[in-house]
Amino acid sequence: MPTPPPSSFLWNGRVVVPDDVAPGRLLLDYLRRDLRSVGTKEGCREGDCGACAVLLGELGLDGAVTYRAVPSCMVLVGHVAGRHVVTIEGLNPGRGLSPVQAAVVEHGGSQCGFCTPGFIVSFTGFLLNATEFTTEAAKSSIAGNLCRCTGYVSLVRAGASIASHFDGLTAPGPDRIRALVATGAIPACFDGAASKLAALPSPDRNGRATGDGTSFEAPLGGGTDLIVQQGAKLDEAAPRILLRSESARAPYVEGDHLVMPGDTTFEDLRRCTAFAGLWPLAPKDLERFASGIIRERATVAGNITNASPIADGTAMLLALGAELELSTGAGTRRLPLSKLFLGYKQLALEPGEIIHAVRTPRELAPGRHFSFEKVSKREYLDIATVTTAFSANLHEGTFSCVLLSAGGVGPTPMLLEKTASFLEGKAVCAESVLEAAAVIDTEIAPISDVRGSASYKRLLLRQLFFAHVLKLFPDLVAESELMEVSA
Repeated sequence: MPTPPPSSFLWNGRVVVPDDVAPGRLLLDYLRRDLRSVGTKEGCREGDCGACAVLLGELGLDGAVTYRAVPSCMVLVGHVAGRHVVTIEGLNPGRGLSPVQAAVVEHGGSQCGFCTPGFIVSFTGFLLNATEFTTEAAKSSIAGNLCRCTGYVSLVRAGASIASHFDGLTAPGPDRIRALVATGAIPACFDGAASKLAALPSPDRNGRATGDGTSFEAPLGGGTDLIVQQGAKLDEAAPRILLRSESARAPYVEGDHLVMPGDTTFEDLRRCTAFAGLWPLAPKDLERFASGIIRERATVAGNITNASPIADGTAMLLALGAELELSTGAGTRRLPLSKLFLGYKQLALEPGEIIHAVRTPRELAPGRHFSFEKVSKREYLDIATVTTAFSANLHEGTFSCVLLSAGGVGPTPMLLEKTASFLEGKAVCAESVLEAAAVIDTEIAPISDVRGSASYKRLLLRQLFFAHVLKLFPDLVAESELMEVSA
């Protein structure tokens, strides 16, 4: 039997060979226009609405297939080589409705119906991956899906019903897939997907997916920004795609450091217990970075090299003391993340150099504390006005090893080195905090824009710095003390 071409992937129950399609073609367009899989709806084309969500399955090292809900408008055909793409058509039972579809209908969660396929896909992803079957967990699973008819209450009720009905499922993995097939929640093609994927070429061959860089000069990970900006240019290109499978890009411990490969996604970080050792609130706080379906695509290296002054991930990593491992075909070198940004959208990268990995200390030292804060017009799923992170040791009631980052208050993400130096050895008290706030004001240069005036951003960073301290050291600094000293 001939070996399938490297670009092959599994679509619902059959193998597809997109040899006449450029790897840079948008998966959404390929599904709808080439495969006529029109149940996948075209909405925003920016990853914001979830109407085009599909399940993307990857064969792990243990032989099991893991499925994640992703927006097909943020995925290229080259991204899905060797993987399993499941559209709404692939979730339909032979007759009637699946339990997920029935719950949405019974609770009035579908009116015009345009967004419904995306909600069904996301709820099915919840069933495949949930570790707890609560209303809140079900609601979080559809955070990247928009609906303008139902007002969401009916969809939350549907999610609660789904969670209640399936509570008690085995742990995520092959046994859960078989159990869901038995209940009709997913069709039988899921049970045989592992063997079909094993017969396809590995998506991680040579550490790269399809594409040799022709017609598109920038290497591309998840592409959550580049796909929006340059989708037309990508459509007939063969970009150099750096995003590997979930098992290949997982963070790992190396000596005293946690190493995040450049293609680690932010949802990978949320699932990483070692990363939670650095930032205990990460599983919750990272929900503010983007929707779940975007976090499944957005990579650490992409967030950094996009060089946005308000990049959430960069602010976080700066305060964790991150160091970059930079790579070209000729060799590697290391560079502190704080030294990467030379000016607005200007990076200290050599031609052809990419971020191969990001390294941080393996765990916080005893007495080490970390906090992340962000303010945006919406609390969730929005671009920051100001973002900041703070880490420090507490040594006999004084600050030590201080790192304070800020975004949105200058042309680049920055470490506030003068403020950190000022706080070293100072008592953790309201007076020190107020004096440090004055130093912060001398280090930043915000501008007025659509997200706020320069004066507002100065005030905001000051208040967020206070929030760091009040959250981390409530026994040493009280809000009332700050107000009294400020007065």
